[in-house]
Amino acid sequence: MFALGAVFLVAATSSGVLSAEASSSVSLDITPPSQLVSPLIASKLADTAGTLSSNGPPMYPQWTYLSGNGTWQYFRAATWTSGFLPASFYLMNTRKSVLCKGDNGAGSTDWLATAQNWMQGLDPVANPNAELFDGVRHDVGFLSFGWIEALALNGNDEKAKAAINSYATYLASRFNPNVGCTMSWNPRSSDPTEFRVIIDNMMNLELLIVSSKLTGNSTLYNIATSHANKTMVNHLRPDASTYHVVNYNQTTGAVVWQQTAQGYADNSTWTRGQAWGIHGFATMYNYTGDLNYWVTSRRLAEYYLSRLPESGVPPWDFDAPAVPGRPSDTSSATIAASGMLMLSRFEQSSSNTTGANYWANAAVRLLSSTTSLAWRKESNWQSLLSNGTVNNPANPPNNNTGIIYGDYYYIKAGNELLDQGLMNCSNDQAATAARPTSPSSPQTNSGTAMPSQPLPRYTHFPLLHHMTPAGLLKRTLSWTGRLLTVRLKTERNHRLNRHVVPGQSETLPIGLVPKSNSWTAPHLFHAQTPLRPATATRDFFKGKEMASKPSQDPGHLSTPALVADTHSSDASPLASPFGSTTTLPSASSKSGSYQSEKFASRDDSNQYWAGSLTLLDTFETYFDSRIDLLERRFKQHSDRWKRKAGYALKRTTSEALKRTKTPTEELSRLYDERSKEVEVELAKIKKKFQKRMSTVQEAWESATVVRTREKLSFLYGVMMVLATALLFGLAPEWLHVVYSVHVAYFLPTRFYVYKKKHWHYFLFDLCYYAQILCLIYIWGAPSNTTLWVAAYLLSHGSLASAVITWRNSLVFHDIDKMISLFIHVYPPLVFTVIRHFYPNVENRFPAAAKVQHLEPVQSLVLSTIIYLIWQTLYWKFVLVDRRKKIESGQRTTSFSFLINDKRGAIGKILNAAPPQHRELYFMFGQLAYSVLTCLPAIFLLYTSPRQSGAFLLFIFSVSVWNGGGFYIEVFGRKFERELEALRKELAEATSGGATTPPSQGAGMSPSRPTVSASSDPGDFSSSSASSSPLVVGRDGPNVFVEDLSLDLKDERKKNQ
Repeated sequence: MFALGAVFLVAATSSGVLSAEASSSVSLDITPPSQLVSPLIASKLADTAGTLSSNGPPMYPQWTYLSGNGTWQYFRAATWTSGFLPASFYLMNTRKSVLCKGDNGAGSTDWLATAQNWMQGLDPVANPNAELFDGVRHDVGFLSFGWIEALALNGNDEKAKAAINSYATYLASRFNPNVGCTMSWNPRSSDPTEFRVIIDNMMNLELLIVSSKLTGNSTLYNIATSHANKTMVNHLRPDASTYHVVNYNQTTGAVVWQQTAQGYADNSTWTRGQAWGIHGFATMYNYTGDLNYWVTSRRLAEYYLSRLPESGVPPWDFDAPAVPGRPSDTSSATIAASGMLMLSRFEQSSSNTTGANYWANAAVRLLSSTTSLAWRKESNWQSLLSNGTVNNPANPPNNNTGIIYGDYYYIKAGNELLDQGLMNCSNDQAATAARPTSPSSPQTNSGTAMPSQPLPRYTHFPLLHHMTPAGLLKRTLSWTGRLLTVRLKTERNHRLNRHVVPGQSETLPIGLVPKSNSWTAPHLFHAQTPLRPATATRDFFKGKEMASKPSQDPGHLSTPALVADTHSSDASPLASPFGSTTTLPSASSKSGSYQSEKFASRDDSNQYWAGSLTLLDTFETYFDSRIDLLERRFKQHSDRWKRKAGYALKRTTSEALKRTKTPTEELSRLYDERSKEVEVELAKIKKKFQKRMSTVQEAWESATVVRTREKLSFLYGVMMVLATALLFGLAPEWLHVVYSVHVAYFLPTRFYVYKKKHWHYFLFDLCYYAQILCLIYIWGAPSNTTLWVAAYLLSHGSLASAVITWRNSLVFHDIDKMISLFIHVYPPLVFTVIRHFYPNVENRFPAAAKVQHLEPVQSLVLSTIIYLIWQTLYWKFVLVDRRKKIESGQRTTSFSFLINDKRGAIGKILNAAPPQHRELYFMFGQLAYSVLTCLPAIFLLYTSPRQSGAFLLFIFSVSVWNGGGFYIEVFGRKFERELEALRKELAEATSGGATTPPSQGAGMSPSRPTVSASSDPGDFSSSSASSSPLVVGRDGPNVFVEDLSLDLKDERKKNQ
């Protein structure tokens, strides 16, 4: 651990990572849209602010009228979107008073007074009958945005504190320790045990952490981290897409189902939900410093960017059919862009300029595309943006509208760009005077680096996790120790018992949540964040205010960057919104044990392994290039040392020869004699080894061993057919495992056998290429849709049809034929099961769930590309590099086999072609064959489980028919040859005067035994000569000949 820390310190210091004077800069490739700081924003918000009623209860805008005139539709305060307009006023106050002092673009409105007026209707203490709790439920965190902004301006704002604590208490009351989350929607009467949680809830956790700081109750902090950890496990798919809704069982905490409410389908990705996840996990990292949240936010953002269409504006659902008129969702874009700017800020704090540039440019591109599509420059259109989607599955759909939260995050993103110095206010001169560190001209496309601003007092993301020299080294050493002690989870149920000493400070694993008398640890892979002792004071946060507001009190409370630095040893009663007190469990319970939770859902903990450790993440970010440099330098030194060693050896040998009295010729003679002796000994050993191998080979090929081996093969083949049928019916999720295990055994076996026969060039054929692709998809990239389509088409196309073209047969006693049949029949069976019959396929094979239908043109192009890749490799490595061996007859390939097959249709066609063109015709013929055989899979099989089943039955029936033909025809012809030889022997034996009784006909006695196909070679029946002459075994014909010879001797005795 110390060595790793030392390496880290030295490398980081040499690269400037730990230099306190190191400065980072962010470079933009494109200019941020000027509309982000347009005076029209202030104008429209001022017009909306004037609608506040002085008589009745306030009404809050949510979305614009669907007819297209851009008029806000207003709703009561007890609506989850009511907090966004007042919060927008606070953002404009920050822009006017801090970010753009002296700039007229922020308008003349008193934004602070306006915000305070609009917040009156969202005060849960002053409006107990407004149903702000029961009407909004889990989304009370959105209502608290304005209160958190107010508290940032004035840390002594008692009204803001009371509102925040009241909302947090209500949200905490919706927490279920068994589940580890706060409930979103109340259970329906039809299922009182359901506990539905939506991805949106990530945005409400900030409320709990801020209240935890205000009250000193760490339980609220632990509830927030528990909810985030559970979301990280059960809302994320392996490819970092998200489920909208996860339903748990209230009693057991098990996942019941993962579905959608506002997305296109249960296995699709609702884009606004993905954006909530990006922003929510980034916010959690900002408060906790837990790298799991940073890594998760980055993964969600990477997936989001990878699924954007060419327009750069996200659709309402990434998996909704791309048909004309598919609604976009600009609110999703602005939320995601705001979250990516937070990620850029985090990278700057870590001195990672590359990462900061990446996320800043991604956010600006997203904002630019959104602005180009949806910016409403009409003054009578009340929202800033259009083309938002409120709820597309609703009846009627609510889309292509302006949305208040889309506007809020648009303004928020503009403030962040201003704060980072990545763009100027609308009045450049005023902005420059107010902020001398900002550039004097707008950002251009030249990509000139612009100095990033230090984290000021008014930033919304004041990190407490700066990578200072001491802090970074301390964290590195800490994580190095944790790396050595982390235990990989191999089971879903993992228990960790630890004694808790009441009243003492403790280090709580992230994810520990209160559960009556125990703590629940749903995700032990997560980082452990130490809870600071109660001696920490608010002075620690001086000068690090939040919410983009200037401090009016030097000693005020700074909430956004707070971590739970205190925790109470006893339960803390908080005022309940229902008038009673709700006692929340505290860190020190009587049980004193930590107990992990049992999960019925998939365990995705391993996917966070690489990203959850600071040391690994740091090496990935900073030291890859340095490690490579060290390796190259070491190689140079190594080569130099080898050369010096070689020179020293030669010099030593030369000096030894000079000192010896034996002449050089004598040394050479002795060396030659010794070499000859060694060669003779090696030849003897080789000969002895070959003799033993020959003995073993003869024993292996003996009749007894062959019969036993074929019996075992027969037994295994029959049982394999039965086991496959049982697995399909009882546990289809195990079929791909059975397939993989068999391929891992069959392919090396086939290589060994074919290598001995010089047939191993057959292993370059397309069918083996397809096996590798199938295994790569199953075990390497189950989320890759391209690889899924490729493997599916190959298995149902070229592989399955080869049963017909290559006459694969179900011959149980022949292991070679069984391997051939397995290679061609089992992949289409496995991929049919994955496509149509695999339970919860989206968890194990996300790509199969994502691709609901195959596009004909794209699929045919893909199958052609797959074939051409294989054919190019085949042509290079076989037909070019090894042509001499093939032409000389030393090696056999599919082409040489078919060209010599004069009876087959393919052989006849190839032989009719000019010799110089045969290979070209063969390759084009294979291409046409490969494409044509994919057509049934594209048009019939992919969407129909019944047709897929019928297809598999047909292919298997062909193999059974071929196997029956083998048993009847091949063994029958073998028997006929034996019988013909016997007739000749009888004719020669009776030519000396013996006569054959007329009743025997063709030398066959009616009473002689015939070999039965249903028995061993020695098991005979006394059926008539007209019975089917089947021989199962190698000694059957010989036994039959001996039996007829005895009959012949009897006839001779009678004639005498």
